[in-house]
Amino acid sequence: SLVTGQARIVRYPSGEVVSARTSRRETEPEALALENQFSGALCVFRGSLLAVALPFPQAEWSTEVHDHWLAICAAVTGGARVRNDVVQDYVQHQSNVLGEAAAEQDGVLDVLRRRWREAHSKAGSSLRVFGISLYAANAEWARVMADALVERVATPQARLLAATYGTRRLPLRSAKRVALLMARRSVSLRNGLVFLAGSAAALFLRPHD
Repeated sequence: SLVTGQARIVRYPSGEVVSARTSRRETEPEALALENQFSGALCVFRGSLLAVALPFPQAEWSTEVHDHWLAICAAVTGGARVRNDVVQDYVQHQSNVLGEAAAEQDGVLDVLRRRWREAHSKAGSSLRVFGISLYAANAEWARVMADALVERVATPQARLLAATYGTRRLPLRSAKRVALLMARRSVSLRNGLVFLAGSAAALFLRPHD
């Protein structure tokens, strides 16, 4: 129900071609929840997908990513596919909300720095700020998507996402599932570790309170 292509990565204003194409790939929904493979401008989707996707879920720490949510909804319903066709330029500039990790080289670390600044304005101690930053960089959005999806879709994949990332997940089971995804190289070591650290912060520092 949703298909994406690849993009050429170009810097603005120099016009430098950073990469001839992105390396988006099809992954299982559990891996997709931690590493988004879909950018909205590269995608087409069936209108019927909106029956599941709307309304968009909201996260406390401004971690919502609309194309990621649409891709997760598609992955557990009608399928989310990745083609190798390069369909447009993905322009990297100073105002990119996330940007392309292949071009920026630090991806999640940039998000972590932004979440640190946001958490610092809302929270108290430095330890709490650090915990909230870890949580909001990756773990919170995965939890929000899993909770919203299992309420809307009664499929085994949705239940698996909830068991791995949702509010009622068992921490040890969740950690084992993410470790397995890293071992399979379905998700990067970096993103897997950020999720595990964020989940630990949620247990001990309760960043969502």
